[in-house]
Amino acid sequence: MRSNKASWVKWSSLLTVKEKGGLGVSSMFALNSGLMLKWVWRFYSQKTSLWVRIIKAIHGDDGKVGKDIYSGIRSCWLNIVREVKELQIQRINVLDYIHLKLGNGESILFWEEKWSNDSVLKDLFPRLYALESNKLVTVGAN
Repeated sequence: MRSNKASWVKWSSLLTVKEKGGLGVSSMFALNSGLMLKWVWRFYSQKTSLWVRIIKAIHGDDGKVGKDIYSGIRSCWLNIVREVKELQIQRINVLDYIHLKLGNGESILFWEEKWSNDSVLKDLFPRLYALESNKLVTVGAN
């Protein structure tokens, strides 16, 4: 006779590796955080992609990453931003670990990168930026 009752398992045995008698499931919290932070990395590395341009249009050029979110508005992106902020509160600055490689320069936006003094060129030279016809020009553009 089968029972439809749930079998309770200790969380510690759920996370323990199979070789030591556990079920080998990694921490869902760590896995979820890792996946959310990968979107932050993508936000900075895929600057010309459509989804990044949409996030910037809604939330500003910085996407609110690392900023305090005071509104009660919920969205997938704001949940990711909140995760980054929670880590900053714990003195883990995720943004310190995100570095872009120049490579051929086709994914590096000339006006959007922080080239000097932790400022983007479009903010340092707003009049020159206003004259630029291609605001999304990359370093590797011909």
